[in-house]
Amino acid sequence: MGEVESHRYSIDMEVVTTSDDVITTLPISVEGAYRAPDRYSAVLNLNMGFFGTFEIPIIAIGSDVYIRDPNFGEWGRIGAGDDLSYLDPDFIAFLANPAASIPPGGVGNLRNLRLGAEKTADDGTMVQTVSFALPDGGSEDAYPKLGEVDVAIEIGVDDSLMRRVDAFGDISRRKDAVVLPNPPGGLAPRGAYPERRVSFRSSAILRDFGGVSEPIEPPLTAASP
Repeated sequence: MGEVESHRYSIDMEVVTTSDDVITTLPISVEGAYRAPDRYSAVLNLNMGFFGTFEIPIIAIGSDVYIRDPNFGEWGRIGAGDDLSYLDPDFIAFLANPAASIPPGGVGNLRNLRLGAEKTADDGTMVQTVSFALPDGGSEDAYPKLGEVDVAIEIGVDDSLMRRVDAFGDISRRKDAVVLPNPPGGLAPRGAYPERRVSFRSSAILRDFGGVSEPIEPPLTAASP
């Protein structure tokens, strides 16, 4: 995957957060594109139940993340230390490729490592499934593992490209959140406290390797000259 300059992805997930004995379940779908080395676009669809469904476009370029308010249509920049929990691009990247959280030399610490038989994927590609549980203690990325996280990756037999990633388990942020007084979509502001525990189940599909022609550029924001 390191030599792939671009690809498209789609993610379907269910995120369950628990805070102060309040359990919240959020179905989320994501469609987007990635361009090396550190640019991606995403459109999140959040089903907020009684409050309706929100469509939230995101553009990330390195540590600069831009989110368009679904109510007013304005783009705003989110700093590297700001946190929007399940809207956080780090979380999206983790769901698209949980294996990236494995530190160098950490493959030997994977548990229940299994190699499945070759099979034909939905698109007709021959793939082989590698499944494992992430090591205890997590890693140095933004989403260390705190609990069981099981991963299954479908890899193309002929090209060794990762085409599907299924994952489920429990994770939590290592860093503290910071106050966001006016988050997009009327979401409640977050305070400076450790991230709540998050249980998730996700399926990510990667496709169109090298086929993303459109540029991913910073949007015009309210603070732009």
